[in-house]
Amino acid sequence: MAFLFGGAPPKESPGRAANPFREHQRELRCGIRTLEREEAKAQRADGAYKLEIMKLARDQRLDLCKVKAKEMIRMRAHRTRMGTIKFHMNTLAGQLTTMQSAQQLQAIMGKTTRLLQGLNRSMDPRAVHRMLGEFERQHAMMGDSQEVLQETLDSVFESENEAAETDDAMSQVFQELGLDMQGKLNAPPRSASSDPVTEEELDARLNRLRAP
Repeated sequence: MAFLFGGAPPKESPGRAANPFREHQRELRCGIRTLEREEAKAQRADGAYKLEIMKLARDQRLDLCKVKAKEMIRMRAHRTRMGTIKFHMNTLAGQLTTMQSAQQLQAIMGKTTRLLQGLNRSMDPRAVHRMLGEFERQHAMMGDSQEVLQETLDSVFESENEAAETDDAMSQVFQELGLDMQGKLNAPPRSASSDPVTEEELDARLNRLRAP
C-alpha cells in the first residue's frame, strides 16, 4: 500500500522481472483485505459500545454514557471512511486490470507485427515464381521419365511366348476378316473360285464381330 501514498514501489522478486500491474494489484488486494478486517473489528466494537452504553444507562451514569456514545459515533465515522477507501481501491483494481489487458493486447499486436515484417522480408515474389516454374518443369520431366520407365519394363518383361501369342491372335482376326498380315484381301475359305471380298462385305463382317 505504500506506493499509493507516495512511498517506494514494491521490490522486485529475485530471479524474475516484476510486472508493475501485477505487483500493484497484489498490494491492492492486501489493502482491501486489511480494510475488511478493520471493518469487522469496528462492527464488533460498535456492538460492544452499545452494550456498555445500555449498562451505564441502567446504572444512571450519564456522564460515562455520553463518553461511550461519542466514541461509538467516532468509530462509526471511521467505518464509513474505511468503506469509502475500500470502494476506491476496488475501483482502482478494476482499472489496473483493464490497463493490464490493454498492455497484453499491445504486446501481442507488437509481436504479430514483427512476425509479419519478418515474413514479408523473407518472401521474394520472384523466387516464388521461379520455384513454381521449376516445379512444373520437374513435374513434366517426371511424367516423361515414368513413361520411358514403363516402356522399358514392358520391353524387358515381355516374353517370347507373349509376342507369339499376340501375332497368333492378330492372324486369327485377320483370317476371320479375309485379310493376311500385310493387309491384302484373301478369298473366302468356303469357295476357292469365289470373288475377292468387297469393302461392303468387310464392313458387314466387322459389324457382326462387334455385335454382342
